[in-house]
Amino acid sequence: ISSLIILKSLGREFMPPLNEYSILYMPTTLPGVSRYEMQRIINYQDRIFKSFPEVEVVFGKAGRSDSATDPAPMSMIETFITLKPKEYWRKVKVKRFYSDWKIPEPLKALLRKVFPEERTITFSELIREMDKRVSLPGLSNMWTMPIRGRIDMLTTGIQTPLGIKIYGEDYKTINEIAQRIEKILRGVKGVMSVFGERSAYGYYLELIPRRDKLKIYSLKLSELSDYISYLLANKPITTLIYGRERYKVSLGLPPYYKDDLKDLLLPIKGKLVRLGDLVEVKKSLSPSVIKSENGLLVGYVFITPKPGVSPIELVERCDKVLRERLKLPPSYYYEWSGQFEYWRQTLKDLKVVIPLVLTLIIILIYLSFGSLLDTLIALLVLPSSLFGGALLMKLLNYNLSVASIAGFLALLGISAEMVVVMIIYIRGYGVYEGAVKRVRPKLMTFFAILLGLLPAANPSGFGGEVMSRIAVPMVGGIVSTIFVVLLIVPSLYYILKRS
Repeated sequence: ISSLIILKSLGREFMPPLNEYSILYMPTTLPGVSRYEMQRIINYQDRIFKSFPEVEVVFGKAGRSDSATDPAPMSMIETFITLKPKEYWRKVKVKRFYSDWKIPEPLKALLRKVFPEERTITFSELIREMDKRVSLPGLSNMWTMPIRGRIDMLTTGIQTPLGIKIYGEDYKTINEIAQRIEKILRGVKGVMSVFGERSAYGYYLELIPRRDKLKIYSLKLSELSDYISYLLANKPITTLIYGRERYKVSLGLPPYYKDDLKDLLLPIKGKLVRLGDLVEVKKSLSPSVIKSENGLLVGYVFITPKPGVSPIELVERCDKVLRERLKLPPSYYYEWSGQFEYWRQTLKDLKVVIPLVLTLIIILIYLSFGSLLDTLIALLVLPSSLFGGALLMKLLNYNLSVASIAGFLALLGISAEMVVVMIIYIRGYGVYEGAVKRVRPKLMTFFAILLGLLPAANPSGFGGEVMSRIAVPMVGGIVSTIFVVLLIVPSLYYILKRS
């Protein structure tokens, strides 16, 4: 029961965040911001980031290259912050239990060696300081890491750890819903930043071919498209070769021609023809970006949890608030995206994996003993192993993740192995001879497993966070298991066999 209470109190996440020793800062502003204003903002923020002693290199950019692989709008900034090694980070003061005691200084100095009054600033504290320093009106801050952010964007389209996808038929209504969600979630506990995506509307020039006129001039649609591409879309007409250098050459119309394209003359097969005689020129209002999924238009809301906040718990908290305060029009709905999707799929898989693992353990133990009573005694150890692992995770403030669940499953197998060794010795030599005089082989098994796991339980280097989440449940569980195996199992075996 105590194991279940502790496990229920743990936060939940799909996988622990890998510390890449670099930060990807992705603030978003309103669409339509000018290039010069974005340049000013980036320069200002880069100077602030560089003032932090933990920062080594800062590089910020807005917009995108001429490539469909990085469709970033001008309103989104991407700033890559590379951090120095941990030994160069600042030290912060920590108040200990003895800090206010009026005791001799030599005694305090001794306590400081065990419980130091200063420590290195944590990654979460550094993010909070940066977020406070670079917050500007009109900008919504988003924090992630370069590799993790790219993986999130590739898999879900959301560049933050959590997000909401709003589906519907009208883009204007989707934008309004996104902004309502932004206002509702802004004050929810655990949310660092929330931004409802906005799609700016702009005027677009539509050139609709007059097919009957094209026949008169024996002009193909592809030829007309080439003419328009050369004049209006900056399609290169030739290449300038200068040594090893190559430069594309394109035409550009003066601004006064663009005001009235109908009167623009095109040389069509030896004749000058008005563009208005070949196409219908219209100006239309339309969103600058249109996204669609599952056959419907979609808009995004980006959510960044505060450092240390479990994304899965935050989803449950925010979803409860949205269900109470958000009313959606008919045919519009939203769904959560990000880590929540992975966790939900993992839970479905674990409903199959966990019973399968327990069934295999029970079968193997029964085949080892051939006795139902001995099998039941051995199975009583398994909950005690969960207690030690869950307690150590709680003390270290770790969230329950796929990695830690894998550690718990491995722990069940190791605990079953240790209790099997104890019962085999008891059956072979009796309770006193098998339990008391055979302590050494059991302790050898315990220390071999424990000392082998301790290095992995200490997160250090790249990927150490995942290994520690696997090893910590096993370390805590092994400690609680050895106490139960040495003290409880012999007594229980003696009582049940005597009866």
